[in-house]
Amino acid sequence: MKKNKFIRSVAIGCFLSVCTAAFAQNGVKDIKGVIYDENGEPIIGASIVVQGTSNGTISDLEGNFTLSLIPQHILLEINLKY
Repeated sequence: MKKNKFIRSVAIGCFLSVCTAAFAQNGVKDIKGVIYDENGEPIIGASIVVQGTSNGTISDLEGNFTLSLIPQHILLEINLKY
């Protein structure tokens, strides 16, 4: 139960406070963001994947990630390993 709450807070924090998207003219965008834990510390090595695809990346040492050439209106999956 505590793990689910943690994952939910990480996802909400990422998408509400840090994620930015730059839209191109052809309907494709780049998504950049930072993954933080509930204490505000960056999460290293979280995997971020476009749902239903194999297109993804891993957060760096500062929790940063970038996904390029992403079609509009997608869902991202964030997976944390503990």
